Amino acid sequence: MEPTLAADILPDVLGKIHARRKTAEEPLIITVDTREQAPWTFERLNVITTRGTLNVGDYRTEGTAFVIERKSGPDFLSTITWGRERFERELARMREAGGGVIVVEASLAELLYGPDNRRGQRVHPNSIMGTVAAFQARYGVPTLFGGTRDLAERLAYHLLRQAARQAAESAEATATTEQEAECSIERT
Repeated sequence: MEPTLAADILPDVLGKIHARRKTAEEPLIITVDTREQAPWTFERLNVITTRGTLNVGDYRTEGTAFVIERKSGPDFLSTITWGRERFERELARMREAGGGVIVVEASLAELLYGPDNRRGQRVHPNSIMGTVAAFQARYGVPTLFGGTRDLAERLAYHLLRQAARQAAESAEATATTEQEAECSIERT
């Protein structure tokens, strides 16, 4: 009998764990901004999407202020050059509203050296890197590169799911603290 390799059983085990998690959690309700022109659909994910007007960002989940700003690769390059002043005002509003992240549907390498940067954009790689760093430093808004549209969508899902979990845990902790305070007052 040959020894069983972890690599042989790991995908099966992880698949079962993932399936249990998927069924145990409530669907994530994501509001998609009505101005979003090419919205993610979050197909095959435990999500219910609604359309609504968001003051900042393109995607937000119920009970949180955390938002995601979606950018295609060419749109990101355009935004950091010709549309930069307007976009920086948006990032300032994002910071004031509670934070968020920019998710780009391209890899950093693709933006630095790929065809989108050669089709009339011609943005210097140092300019791209400096802008990403500046957005983080000035506004506390990181830029995450998903590589592809599908991977960026999955990344956004996990970011929004985590934000919803943290908001729920925070609300639960606040409720517990308030209940303990009420009990303490009643005893005195």
